Amino acid sequence: MRFGSLATEQRSGHYIFQVLVCLNEPDPKAVQVGLYADPQNGDVPFRQPMQGGEPLVGSTNAFMYLASIPAARPASDYTPRLVSYTPGASVPPEAPFICRRDD
Repeated sequence: MRFGSLATEQRSGHYIFQVLVCLNEPDPKAVQVGLYADPQNGDVPFRQPMQGGEPLVGSTNAFMYLASIPAARPASDYTPRLVSYTPGASVPPEAPFICRRDD
């Protein structure tokens, strides 16, 4: 699994993030793609699931994911994450197998 291109656009007080994810073999339903930002001022970390998972035409197991979030912090504070997903399971944010785009 790997991330491809990441695009960010600011529109009407929101950031629109779009990221390409190449899954190779896993079913797209077995992963969750989301945005993450470290906590600020004692808050909890920011986590926002990304929507979509639209297949990229002409590619095998490559999908485009989107998210719209308020532009309250610099766009550079946010990074896409790819996490194994099973309904009802909880994965701690510090789990070593979580793949972040900046890793």
